[in-house]
Parts: sequence; structure tokens; C-alpha cells
Amino acid sequence: MRARVGLAIALLFNLAGAAVAETPRETFQRLINAGLQAEKAGDFKGAEAEFAKADAITPNYPPLMMERARAAARGHDADAAIALLSRYADAGLKADAAYLGPDLQALADDPRFKPVRERLDRNAAPVGHPLPAASLGDGPFLAENVAWDQARNRFLVSSVWRHTIVAVDEAGAASPYLQPGAPDWSIFNLGVDARRGVLWASASASGPGGPEGDKTSVALLEIDLASGRVMERFSPPIGGARQRSFGDLVVTRDGTVYVSDSLAGEVWRLKPGAQGLDRLVAPGVMDSPQGLVPTPDGRRLIVSDYPGGLFSVEIATGRVERLPAPKEASLIWLDGMVGDGTGGIIAVQSTSRPERVLRLTLDRDWRRVTGWTVLAANLPELRGPTGGIVRGREFVFVARSQWDDFDDDGKPKTDKPEPALIERLPLG
Repeated sequence: MRARVGLAIALLFNLAGAAVAETPRETFQRLINAGLQAEKAGDFKGAEAEFAKADAITPNYPPLMMERARAAARGHDADAAIALLSRYADAGLKADAAYLGPDLQALADDPRFKPVRERLDRNAAPVGHPLPAASLGDGPFLAENVAWDQARNRFLVSSVWRHTIVAVDEAGAASPYLQPGAPDWSIFNLGVDARRGVLWASASASGPGGPEGDKTSVALLEIDLASGRVMERFSPPIGGARQRSFGDLVVTRDGTVYVSDSLAGEVWRLKPGAQGLDRLVAPGVMDSPQGLVPTPDGRRLIVSDYPGGLFSVEIATGRVERLPAPKEASLIWLDGMVGDGTGGIIAVQSTSRPERVLRLTLDRDWRRVTGWTVLAANLPELRGPTGGIVRGREFVFVARSQWDDFDDDGKPKTDKPEPALIERLPLG
């Protein structure tokens, strides 16, 4: 997550120049850059015009929403500033006085500001009552994902920092799981194929503590579920990307495994019996694909692009389209996602204000997000949440990953961080 957090910030404040043939993401960056330049020149109407175009490409990007409100306030347009701030509040986001800044705080005497301020405060209230499942202490661990081995009544938890997977019993006791033979790389996501007795895991050399200078080595590991022994590893062809990081993955009913590359912007696929990976989504459409959830009919994947929102990927063709969502929904910075077993999606939203767990409802054909509910937010243990699994009527997930305890170079800030925490969130 650390690389992803830096990326999310960079998109607003350290924007690269536009390419000759722009991708949607590059267009978004160019428009924000133009708006920021207009602000510096005192042209607040011009800034708003550029920001509005960017918002049409990536709706409800939180820093952009707030910057638009600030720009309107600086331009002495109280009507627009309060309307834009109200939209931010409608998205369920919070903002204290420091984040609002002096320009928006100056509107405090406007009677229209008070109800917006109250909504922002309500958005900061605690939501949800997760229960602890396991505490993974004894120094840096960097938990990323959870899987459930039903046959042996145990959770499996990946460690980005320790480059391993541990087993955790129902009492929360951890024990070694991954056997020697795996590459000494960060382990990110996990997926169980119980019918074939396989645990799939994504591994990347570019993660914290990996080989110095190796930015492109990644693998999908096929692991014997019972023993933790690595049976096979699958990597994309050499070349084609300056950096890679295999992150989230999903195993579909037919045994196909899909894995997202959050740095190269790709989605790869391993079909049952195949000797190698084939690429489903090429770079240039999504910036940093993360969680993947297959649609009930098996024809598409719903994919979260970390800085871009939700997209639908047609499996037969690889065609990518933005998934429409309610106008007030901010679905940026979604990390792990999983189907909830009732026709919806549980999504973990990290980096945002607040970090939270959402349930997304979709229409019958999964062509549109129709609503969203906050299941957990503003809880002290919810720090750097990542991903998890639905087990029965609960969501078991990484609530505190320890990503906040690592610097931008992937090194621990302390030898004794708070333990990584796995929690169980009722879905009743």
C-alpha cells in the first residue's frame, strides 16, 4: 500500500506532463495541473473549468473535490464553495478545520455553512463493531490479505515484510505455513481453490525488504493448500514494464486465476491447465488496478483502479469501461474487494478521510453501482486496512496492516510497531 498511497497523493500535486497520445489518466492529470496553474495566476473561474473537466473523467476524487471548494472560496464565490463542500460531505467524507484550511473556514459565519459542517462532523463518527480475530505482533509484519482454509479450520495471512504466509487458528494463534522454496519476495494477496486443494499467492520482488534494484520480478505462486509447499510459479514474459507489483487476485468458479499488477497497470490471467499467464488488460486504461470481483454470470470482472474508481472488464475481449455509480459516491482508493455472497461487493477504502469498509449494491446485471453503505469507519484500530474474505455472515479482514509504520522507501519506521490486526466484521 505504501507505493499506492504515494501515487494517490502524486496524482494531485506532482503531475507529469501530458503524453502525445493521452490515456484518460494522463488527461485527468493534465487538467488538474492546468487548474492548479490557473489558481496560482488568480484565475479561479479558469481553475474551476479545468477542475470540472477532470471531475468528469474521474468523478469524486476526494482531493480534487476539496481543492475545487477551496478555489471557489478563494475566488469569493461562497455559493459554489458551499455547494462543492456539501458534495464532499454527501460522499461520506470528513474534514477537520486543518484540512478545510483558512479559505473554507472563513465561510463559518455563512448560515449555509453550518449544516455542511454538521454533516462533516457526522461523517467523523465511529461506525461498526468489528471483533478481533488475531494480533500479529513481535515487530514489523505488514499484513496484506486473509484467506480461509475451511478443511483445516484456519486463516492464512500474507506478510509483505516477512515474505511469508502464516496460519492462524480460531483462537488467534499464529504458526508458520509457507514452506521453503518460495522466492524471497513480498507476499501480497491470497486466494483459495478448495476444490483443487490449492492456495494461490501473488509475490513481488519490488515489495519492502526485497532484492535491491529488482523492480520487475513478480510471480503467481501455486501452493499446496494442505502443506504450504510451493508447487509452481508463473511469471509474465520478461520486459514490457519498468516496474511491476502483483497485488490482488481472485479465483473464479472454473479455476481461472486473475491477478492485478498495481504498478504496471495490467491484469493477468492463468487458465486451468495453462503453462503460462496471458494478459487480459494492457496498461494505459487503469492506473493501478487492485481488487477484482467476478460478476455472477462469469462474463466480466469488476476491478478497482486505486486512483480512478471502479471499472468493468469484459473477460472475452478485455474491454474496459467505467462502472457507473451514484453521483454522491466517492469510490476512489478502493483496495481489497470481495463478493458478499448476496449480490453485492465488500470493499476496503484506504487512504481516504475516513478509511472505511463499504458494502456496494449493484443492479441485477452488475452494470451499475446503485448504492453504498458504510460498514466500518473512524475506528482506532482501522489503520491502513487492506483486504479480506467473506466467511459466512462476517467479513474477516486486515484492519491494521502496519503500512503506516513504513516509510516511502519501504523501510520500518520503528522496530516495535503496533501489531498487525485481523478483525471480524458482522455482515448481518
